[in-house]
Amino acid sequence: MNLQEAFSRLKAALNISQHKRLLQLETALPSATLVVERAQWRENVSGFDQPTALAPLIATVDCLSTSAHLELKALIGEQMSLRVMCADSSYRTFHGYVAEAAQLGSDGGLARYRLQLVAFTHLLGLRQDSRVFLGRRADEIISTVLRAYPQANFRLELSPEALADAPVRGTTTQYRETDAAFVTRLLSEEGWNHRLDHSDDGKPLSEAKAAKHCLVISDAQAQRPDLGALRFGKPDVRRSGLPEDTITSIALERSVQPNAVTQAAWDARQLAGVSAEVRSALDGGELPTLEIYDGRGERRFAQHAQGEDTAHSPLADTQAALALARHELAIKTLHGDSAVRTLTPGANFHLTEHSLFGNQPGRDDNQFVVLSVQHEAANNLGSEAAQLLKSTELEAGSYCNHFRAAPAAATLVPPHIRKPPAPGVQTALVVGHSSDTVTTERDLRVRIQFPWQRGKAPLAGGLSGPLTPGQEETGHAPGDAAASQWVRVAQASAGANWGAIFVPPVGTETLVEFIDGDIDRPIIVGQLHNGQDAQPWPAGVDSGANHPGTLSGWQSRNLDGQGSNQWLIDDATHQLRMRLASFSQGSPYSELSLGHLISQGAKSSQRGAWLGSGFYAHTEGWATLRAGQGILLSCSSRPGSYGSAQGTQMDAQEAVAQPRRCAPWKT
Repeated sequence: MNLQEAFSRLKAALNISQHKRLLQLETALPSATLVVERAQWRENVSGFDQPTALAPLIATVDCLSTSAHLELKALIGEQMSLRVMCADSSYRTFHGYVAEAAQLGSDGGLARYRLQLVAFTHLLGLRQDSRVFLGRRADEIISTVLRAYPQANFRLELSPEALADAPVRGTTTQYRETDAAFVTRLLSEEGWNHRLDHSDDGKPLSEAKAAKHCLVISDAQAQRPDLGALRFGKPDVRRSGLPEDTITSIALERSVQPNAVTQAAWDARQLAGVSAEVRSALDGGELPTLEIYDGRGERRFAQHAQGEDTAHSPLADTQAALALARHELAIKTLHGDSAVRTLTPGANFHLTEHSLFGNQPGRDDNQFVVLSVQHEAANNLGSEAAQLLKSTELEAGSYCNHFRAAPAAATLVPPHIRKPPAPGVQTALVVGHSSDTVTTERDLRVRIQFPWQRGKAPLAGGLSGPLTPGQEETGHAPGDAAASQWVRVAQASAGANWGAIFVPPVGTETLVEFIDGDIDRPIIVGQLHNGQDAQPWPAGVDSGANHPGTLSGWQSRNLDGQGSNQWLIDDATHQLRMRLASFSQGSPYSELSLGHLISQGAKSSQRGAWLGSGFYAHTEGWATLRAGQGILLSCSSRPGSYGSAQGTQMDAQEAVAQPRRCAPWKT
């Protein structure tokens, strides 16, 4: 038989319907255009094999086709359904989108293709964003993110208790994170699980507007699917050539884990610490207390209520219990191999006919929950195709999987995903109500907007927000008091009824740091001059000033922007001076200068002509000098030390001496 004849026979063997195939692939292409040769796919609950990726399904499918001219571009993004025949001849379906397509080669008109199928959540890993959500629960934020994708099909199965425990988050920031990383992190922080439901509605792929699989988000108390009893035994080949649905090997793994968790944080609003402590009730034998203590700064356990972020003790209790549940889940892990084609992540099963499990009355040590499954299968293409392809397993087909499970009694919670640390110091502009020059509250906090926030009113040079499929803007830069929660402002000094007070007006550029490196907990540590606003006394290159920068001090700005209060310090060599001044459009100019007196305009940085030395008091309005105990004005000099003249405050001996010297001339 020559090569051309062999390929003709192979074409004839493959160019039949997919009826009764172990593996079937439904596509929008004509039937049997692609025939599955073999496939490998993995699925998980809550990302137990890939904690940081929202990837509940990844499948690699090798296909054979009698056409070597399938356009790969047309395959990308198409939804396909991989089906595997179960022991009862029914089919289990896995739906996914084609993320990668490759032609592995062709010869004589026969071509091999490799397709990678993924869940719609794969798309979330291809979009990165920076935005701020205010005063919302995690389920609301997650729903907002997912609804931006036309392919999204998701369902929330959260108990009323879980929603009641979910805090209203004051600030939740997605900063340079992909949507997949952001959603996965929120699920981890709340202790919510996610899995895929591949229930087949029977409709053709051509009619599907969204994903045919559904992302199910549930809490630890949600009811799990039950696979029933799964038998342990040696591989047993049936008449069809496939092994019976049994678990063929098991390896039990135990590890020592922390058995206590203590978490604490400071609350600046209550001036008190908020803490929670939990200990494991599991039998730890002779182990000592192995505590994980995690103490943090302010606002860690803050819950947004009535416009305020205040510490919430029940939230601390929930977070501590969640951390302990993660450690308890890792104590006992089951690894196994099986031929059970219905093995599903997130589902319970009880193991039978094993010598080490389920043999002691009153103990449920044979009850497990599946965490992840890695499937591998070869199709039953028949003897002629198997012979021509030189792969004996392709004659009757083969299937096996490797799975990971945990005790069903354990609290099923997702792996811990640490929040990305804030990227150092950032700048932000103070924002407020449109009619206010200063927007603040009792503790002199302000609201800010970062340059990277997109929305209806971004900072100068910023961008508007992207549009959702419903053409709704998703930006989070309103340019007003709704841009952030209240942010504390560090002062030069602060204490109980003492210290410095400076409230940054709207439009002030500030320097922002983050408590514990948490981008959701900003704090203003300074203010910055920029190129948009003139400085009080500019100096140096391009300033036009006649000095290198000897002027310093403090200057406020009137609420109407037309005047100031100022304290100016001049450190020019041998010409030291200081000036207090107040001026505005509606009140006269007033000034008190000390030291080396020169001419200088109220709004000028130019050092003018010398006027003399001493002190200079001037006002364009009324002046009053009043003292209840007396006033002493003297032109007599008196020796002193460190700038203070000798004598008491009202010592007027020089003035008294003058009339006494005139006494002899009295008539």
